[in-house]
Amino acid sequence: MINPDPLKYAIILYDKKSGELVNRCSEICRISHDKDLGKYNISFKNSKNKQFPYNQYNVDILSNPEEMDVSNCIVYSRNNSLIDVSNVVKFIQGCNSWYCIQFQNGELRNYLGKDIIFRYYNENIDLTNKIDYFKEIVATVKSQSKEELFLSNQYKKLKVLNDSILSKYLTGSEISCNDYNKTLIFPYGTNLSQTKAIRNALSNDISIIEGPPGTGKTQTILNLISNILINDKTIAMVAGNNEATRNVQDKLKTKGLDSEVAFLGNMVNVDAFFGDGILRNANDKKEIFDRFQERSLLNKINQLSINIEKSLSFKNEIAGLNQKIKEIENEKNLMILSMRKKQIM
Repeated sequence: MINPDPLKYAIILYDKKSGELVNRCSEICRISHDKDLGKYNISFKNSKNKQFPYNQYNVDILSNPEEMDVSNCIVYSRNNSLIDVSNVVKFIQGCNSWYCIQFQNGELRNYLGKDIIFRYYNENIDLTNKIDYFKEIVATVKSQSKEELFLSNQYKKLKVLNDSILSKYLTGSEISCNDYNKTLIFPYGTNLSQTKAIRNALSNDISIIEGPPGTGKTQTILNLISNILINDKTIAMVAGNNEATRNVQDKLKTKGLDSEVAFLGNMVNVDAFFGDGILRNANDKKEIFDRFQERSLLNKINQLSINIEKSLSFKNEIAGLNQKIKEIENEKNLMILSMRKKQIM
């Protein structure tokens, strides 16, 4: 019989629902191997009095995990940062890997290797020196106002990821640009210039979108947020005033995304988000959002997106041709007028 300690062992079982090989060690309370029958008898914590037989060829037990150093990094699961991580071990078998993560409250969770990312911070000495410089400037203020005290506290908590935009800015590193080739969605409508702006924004570390009033900047922001959300990522939107952010939030609600949007800034806003029933249908909406990402539906969206971009391109081409027709007609009218004047003379 094996003591199923998740920090020492990984018990890999095939999950029919997800089609993945999953580490379920933290869910198991007892496991024994019957060599004569070629089976493992497994009891799970949620049904301790039952034993489930598994063919020994469908069970892998891994040991001797690699201990990961998490002292200067933030751990992400599917692009969401994990809070209060205290210990991480990694199990490897061939090209597959699994992580067991222990949190400060003692809780243990298992993750597929492909879902975990480690992002390190404050390893660059030049970057660290510059951050320390700003911290010292704030600390020299003898009589701090409420705003200055808040800034000082935020600097104390600041962790600048090595691959972040802020790190690149402070160290003078090159800003990267990668072509964004994923399917775009436009739940708020679009035109060719807005489509180009969205793709450029998703392709570059830093992007500036500008235009006079009425050219669709808010519409572009809404479509940009939608594309980030559909890729299971998060976004922070900031503005010079609450009216601008509230306007975007209200428009996102029209597409049923209120459970995905939190209006932050103070405890009143936080309490409103968690306490006023905004999240009561979050699980249902998440299921809808998950189904939205299924391959068959994404293929359909991809084809529609291609058709939209083609239609917008044709629309611009038609507008250009109409402009040329007007120019030709003007020249024609001028020529006729000139000929008439000559005839009169």
